[in-house]
Amino acid sequence: MEKMQQIVGRARAAFNSGRCRSLEFRMQQLKAVERMVREKEKEIMAAIKADLHKSGVNAYSHEILTVLRELALAMDELPSWAAPQPVQKNLLTMRDEAYICYEPLGVVLIIGAWNYPFVLVMQPLIGAIAAGNAVVVKPSELSENVAQLVADLLPQYLDQELYPVVTGGVPETTELLKQRFDHILYTGNSAVGKIVMAAAAKHLTPVTLELGGKSPCYIDKDCDLAVACRRITWGKYMNCGQTCIAPDYVLCDPSIQSEVVENIKATLQEFYGEDVKSSPDYERIINKRHFKRILGLLEGQKIAYGGETDEASCFIAPTVLTDVSPESKVMEEEIFGPVLPILTVKSVDEAIEFINHREKPLALYVFSNNKKLIKRVISETSSGGVTGNDVIMHFFLSTLPFGGVGNSGMGAYHAKHTFETFSHRRSCLIKDLKVEVVTKLRHPPGSQKKVDWAEFFLLKQCNKGRVGLLILALLGIVAAAVAKVTFGSLLSA
Repeated sequence: MEKMQQIVGRARAAFNSGRCRSLEFRMQQLKAVERMVREKEKEIMAAIKADLHKSGVNAYSHEILTVLRELALAMDELPSWAAPQPVQKNLLTMRDEAYICYEPLGVVLIIGAWNYPFVLVMQPLIGAIAAGNAVVVKPSELSENVAQLVADLLPQYLDQELYPVVTGGVPETTELLKQRFDHILYTGNSAVGKIVMAAAAKHLTPVTLELGGKSPCYIDKDCDLAVACRRITWGKYMNCGQTCIAPDYVLCDPSIQSEVVENIKATLQEFYGEDVKSSPDYERIINKRHFKRILGLLEGQKIAYGGETDEASCFIAPTVLTDVSPESKVMEEEIFGPVLPILTVKSVDEAIEFINHREKPLALYVFSNNKKLIKRVISETSSGGVTGNDVIMHFFLSTLPFGGVGNSGMGAYHAKHTFETFSHRRSCLIKDLKVEVVTKLRHPPGSQKKVDWAEFFLLKQCNKGRVGLLILALLGIVAAAVAKVTFGSLLSA
């Protein structure tokens, strides 16, 4: 307990010193992160491989490249992100300065996940540094090699007091959550998300919860099945299915179910060869507990393809299930593994109804040649994010916020959205001490005349760009002049 208090206490003292507030300091720290990633690239990829059996190519493209892109964007855009944002004014504030400024929240906590152990710590860390915060970093203990590497590397490159790393399991995380933070970002499952939120509530600490859920994938009959299945196969089986926005299950018409299976089967053989176990591009389940959990989901199911397993190496082959019942165990929880159930529905209406009867998912996917059908599914369902005619790709567009809704999480991040998540949008109004006659509207004694003038000033808005601003200025001048005369006589009466 004392150790956690000391770590957070040092971080808060360092934040209170003010040294992380300047843009120069933030930029310096971001450059140091970039230098770390560049210089320690091989060590990072080796740690990822040790934890998830991920090849160098996949480790680089899935994690390192994403971090480098986030860094480049943050360093390029930080001055504009952090700049005060002027806001539209009304007649009462014509002569005043009104703007939003972004200020750091303070000491924030980032709890990472094991499935993408490097990027899911570094991506939010980059935004938190850019926003000017002190950050306590807690990598997942399940990806122990990456966790230890992050703990070893960050102090070598970053300010050690402002950005400490805490390692350990449930006891350490429990003690950490007893401390007071100004924001917590947690990536993981909803059960632990509830624990994080309950701990945060004791200090009224806001949270961003990046959770998961059963992300549905609807395939319309009017669709290029070969292309659709190729894209679905890539997204489902990358990282051995351990991706929070992987398609969790497929909904399609009974008439195309067998064709979907055949297309997925052909794509899997193209991606991983006849012997998937020897493919350098196919990962493993993180540990034996999760291996046995996924195995339990297969019980009693009709395996249309795959199903081979090896407990010693935590290997589960890419697997497809058909004629799956909505009430089966595999449909009760997020699979988070290389198992794809296919459920049949007779129409898009039935698919929408099926989706809406379940918890809101983190992602939703629709494949169709009919864009109106895709838009209809979007408008009649709810999910954290949507990609039409592909999977996962909304994650990679940095201008889109990434986050869940309902049971799949709250809040969002990525690029500018991370900066905003870890910032307080402070409302600033600096008034002019002149034109006091207008401010007398709010002072006692009250009168109907004052109400009429207040109504004029508050309700007459111009939203027509430069012309509108010019009209607003003229109205303000005229109104102020008239008000001065009127109130002069009113107040002297």
